[in-house]
Amino acid sequence: MSSDEDSSSEGEKCSPGPQDYFIIMSNVFNPQANRKAYRLDKICIVCSSKFSLLGSNKKHHCKFCFRGVCRKCSTNKGYQPELQGRYRICDNCYNKALESQKTSQKAVESTPEVIEDEANESAEEKKYEELTKKLEEEFSAKKAELEAEISKINEEKGKIELEENGLRRLIEDSGKEMRKKDIRIIATREKIQELKKDTTADRERVKELHKLIKDQEVENDHLKEKLEETRVERSRSIDSIDDSSSFSEKPLKQTLDSIKEQTDALKQEIDEMKNRMDEIREELNEKKAEAGVLEKTIEMKSTGNPEPEEESETSVRELQEKIMRQQHEIQALNNQLTKQGVINGPDSESRGICRCVIC
Repeated sequence: MSSDEDSSSEGEKCSPGPQDYFIIMSNVFNPQANRKAYRLDKICIVCSSKFSLLGSNKKHHCKFCFRGVCRKCSTNKGYQPELQGRYRICDNCYNKALESQKTSQKAVESTPEVIEDEANESAEEKKYEELTKKLEEEFSAKKAELEAEISKINEEKGKIELEENGLRRLIEDSGKEMRKKDIRIIATREKIQELKKDTTADRERVKELHKLIKDQEVENDHLKEKLEETRVERSRSIDSIDDSSSFSEKPLKQTLDSIKEQTDALKQEIDEMKNRMDEIREELNEKKAEAGVLEKTIEMKSTGNPEPEEESETSVRELQEKIMRQQHEIQALNNQLTKQGVINGPDSESRGICRCVIC
């Protein structure tokens, strides 16, 4: 007999007895196993000891799994259905057979009481299963309800966040607008202060214009008086000419020469008065233009300081009225100067006749 194979003398031909029934029923034997698988094994499949030629580590093989095993790991024998006898079985297959036997014995040893208990246990289990199913259904319904509520809360939260963002942007924009308005208010206050200063200067200028107009009125009155004196004097001269018409040629010539001198002097004085009146007219026009500019300036400044605007408008109206009066007086003076005149001949022979128009 070789070391790799067990002889048939290691087994015994026999029928299965009560001791071996469990091995047959355990299905430990695998008919499809490779009968020569043990030849490739170098160590015991149970204890993993390396095989030797002699001793306890000599190589044997299990007749149920056909794997290599040492002697001390294969001390039991079992009924092998294929060989129909008791043959070597490894501890692994033997332990599996024992577990199978225990399970079979428990099944055989079950009593009606145990069956009833098991039935009761099955009923309890079924009851618990139904309760569990009911609880799971309630849990699912509650979970769905909570999920719907959470979804609704999230939706409301999103809306609130959008509103909050909108309010935040509105607050930021309002803050920017308030800062801009503060800047404009400061600038407006500064402008009002400047307008107040300008209005004060305009008031001073109006006062100066009032003074100039008063001075001009005084000068116009003086010119009127002087013109009236001149008219009276010329009237007297003409009367004296009429009274002396019966005088001789020489006294008349002397009188005419005197009148001519007076007339020339009067013409010169009238020319001077005309020039002065032109100067007055130009000055009044300048003052009128200046008053108009001042009126527009005060009107433009009216939004910042209403009270100075009313005072300035009143002053401008007074200036305009006085200027109109000045113009009327000047026109009257011009009319008087136009109507007054002395007409004389070109030479001394033609001075016998003197015509004068007096208004």
